[in-house]
Amino acid sequence: MLIKLAFQNAKRSLREYAIYIVTLAMVAAFMLAFNSLIFSKSIQKICSMGVFVGIMIGFAAVIVFVILFWLVSYMVDFMIKKRSREFATYQILGIEEKQIANMFLLENLLLGCGSMLVGMLPGMLLQVILGHLFLSVFQSMEISVEFVPQNFLLTGTMYLVILFFVLG
Repeated sequence: MLIKLAFQNAKRSLREYAIYIVTLAMVAAFMLAFNSLIFSKSIQKICSMGVFVGIMIGFAAVIVFVILFWLVSYMVDFMIKKRSREFATYQILGIEEKQIANMFLLENLLLGCGSMLVGMLPGMLLQVILGHLFLSVFQSMEISVEFVPQNFLLTGTMYLVILFFVLG
């Protein structure tokens, strides 16, 4: 019953928390774009010429990760506060706090994973834009969309780490 309720709440949340979903999709897009800098062959050539560039890319990726972690954490806290009356009603009806927490976790995982999938397409576009900007600073090379499985795996892992730590 709680799983069905979690799906209904996630469906309802699509309308109520559209900004949350759009933000999560943007998080996925930015993470994919920044991670693509790590795996881009054009950028790897530049980094082999100077270690400093590689360190800067890694540092920027860590800063983006921390900022996005804080942003998702803030949004989840906001959602919990906004739904506190609903959760209190569930407790009055006899649902245990652990079950309510698991339901909220499932709802947010559904919303988060859906947002991640939606954010991958804009992330590929942002990858091209960010790569072009980066390469235009160092040299005039063109960058194309590179479908590197490790990039998607790294982005998905980082995204899920953020969700699990924030929701955990």
